Parts: sequence; structure tokens; C-alpha cells
Amino acid sequence: MVTNLDAALSYLARGWCVIPVHSIRSDRHCTCSKTACTAPGKHSRLLSWKEFQSEPPSIAQVTEWWTKWPQANIAIVTGHVSGLVVIDVDHRHGGDISVKTLSLAETVTALTGGGGEHYYFAHPG
Repeated sequence: MVTNLDAALSYLARGWCVIPVHSIRSDRHCTCSKTACTAPGKHSRLLSWKEFQSEPPSIAQVTEWWTKWPQANIAIVTGHVSGLVVIDVDHRHGGDISVKTLSLAETVTALTGGGGEHYYFAHPG
């Protein structure tokens, strides 16, 4: 079985900058425990992740984070630091209609927890 730590280290090995984000508990609430959380399972567990916008974490940091929070979701910091640009298509807000107007090259896509997609592209530099 692949753990979240295994996945985070695999992404890091690809050159992607990863950080831990909260996850969803079995009662469908965010692990941040804020009753009015506006981004359940989607916000950083770190007090500040600004430094990781320009420099990826070390293997030791990633291992420490996911040892402390084994169920943490994995966020990839996009942009130059990871060499990625991601288009987030949110069907609830008309993204499926908007994306059809674009001439996108074939690329890797992933389904999101909210029923949309992420389209991954190489950062232009």
C-alpha cells in the first residue's frame, strides 16, 4: 500500500515542491477543527509555507511532516519552483464550459475532490 509519505516523496523526487495540507476526518470536517473552515482539507498545515514558493523542502522535512501527520493531504506548490502550471476546472462555477473555449494541448489530468479536473502543464520558465 502506498502511503501519503510515499507519494509525497515520489512527487519530491520528480522535482515537485510538496507541502502538507489538512485532510478530512471521518465526520467530514477538516482536521484543522475550525467549525467554520472555508477550505476543508485544502489548506496548509504549516504556519507559513512562503519559503517553499521558491525552494522545495528536503527529504528529511517531508519525512518529518508526514510522520507527524500521516493522513495529511499533499499540495504541490505550482509555478517555477515545481516547473508546473495547473489549470483548475471547477464545474460548479462553469469551468467545464470555460475550458471548452481553450485550445489546450493534450496533457496529464487529475480528478479533484470537488468533481472537477486539474490540467497539468510544464511551466514556461
